[in-house]
Amino acid sequence: MRGTTERARPALRTLSLGAGVQSSTLLLLAAEGRLPALDAAVFADTRWEPRAVYEHLDRLEREVAEPAGIPIPRVSAGHIRDHALNLDQAPIDHVSAHEWAGRQATLDEEAADVLEHGAAEGCSPWSCPGGDPAAEGFDLTA
Repeated sequence: MRGTTERARPALRTLSLGAGVQSSTLLLLAAEGRLPALDAAVFADTRWEPRAVYEHLDRLEREVAEPAGIPIPRVSAGHIRDHALNLDQAPIDHVSAHEWAGRQATLDEEAADVLEHGAAEGCSPWSCPGGDPAAEGFDLTA
């Protein structure tokens, strides 16, 4: 709003922490100062992970995140099994096989080929083999 003295809030640097190899590595690098500092590393808990994942997460929190001052909030929308087994109650857009087939019929042959095999230069809609994103606006903390 013009004419107000409101200040824009600074963007938070958060990591989506799945406790796998890639996100664990990013957390370690940020904790060591080799990547920009993180305000938080959020773990979205499906409540259906193997015990080893929770043990690894506990260790990351205790040995890496806490000493670096990085909180790890654990968030959940409930047990994913309940949503997976009760799809009529899942908070997702439901598409029947018949509806999906109908949607696919609207693609022209060229668009269908790109989705199936990638673009001629070997790029997906999101990146190219050179590593540079094909779309702008992606970074580690976005």
